[in-house]
Amino acid sequence: MRRLILSLLTLMIVLSATAQRADIRQLFLSMPSSVLPSLNEERKEELLAQYDAHKEGRAYTLKEIPYSLTSTAATIRTITADYLELKLDEESSLQLKVLPKGWRGYMVSMVLTSEVVPRQSVLLFYDQQWRRQETDKYYTFPALAQFFTNPELLNHNDPKRVLSEVGALAYSYQWSPTDPLLTTKITSFDLPLYQKQYPQAGQWLRAEGVTYQWKRGQLRSH
Repeated sequence: MRRLILSLLTLMIVLSATAQRADIRQLFLSMPSSVLPSLNEERKEELLAQYDAHKEGRAYTLKEIPYSLTSTAATIRTITADYLELKLDEESSLQLKVLPKGWRGYMVSMVLTSEVVPRQSVLLFYDQQWRRQETDKYYTFPALAQFFTNPELLNHNDPKRVLSEVGALAYSYQWSPTDPLLTTKITSFDLPLYQKQYPQAGQWLRAEGVTYQWKRGQLRSH
C-alpha cells in the first residue's frame, strides 16, 4: 500500500511539473484570431524565426504574405521560458506570461499596452483553451495609497487637489520576464504637460510602482 501511495504521489508531481512547462512559443502560435486578430499563424512563425536569427546575429527579412491583413510592423522583443513580449506596431505592445496552477495546469496572462504617453494597459487572463477568465478572480487592484511613498500624503490638501484636477488615473502593467511578478504603475504624470504643471507629483509616487507575486493561483501582495 505504501509503495502504491508513493507511486501515485510521484505521478502527481511529474504531471504537475509537466503541466507547468507550457511552451511559450507554442502558446504564441496557438493564439486564436479571436484573441489576436492582427497576426495570423504564418506571420507569428515568421516573427519567431526573425527573433531567433537576430539573437544569433543573422539578418532576416520577413516574407511577404499575399492578401494578408495582418500587421507587418510587429516585432518580438523578448522571449524567456514563460514570457513573450511583442511590439504590435508603433503605438502598442503585448505581453504573454504563463502562470502555473499546480496539478491543475496553468493560466495565461496577457497585457495589452498603448505606448502613447501616458502608457495605459489592460490585464487579461485566459485558461489553457484560450477562454477568457474574469480578471477580478485573479487580481485585486492595489489601493491608491500603495502607490504613494507615504500613504498619509493622500490626506494632505496639495495631493488631494492634484488628484481631483487630473481625474481618472492612467496605469500600466509589466510582467517580469523571469519571475511571476506583475508591477503596476501610475503613468498619468508621465505626460509632459502634467510634469510641468505638477512637478511635485513625481516625489509623491513610488517610482517602482506596486508589485504583486503569482502565488497559489492568484496575484498577491509581494
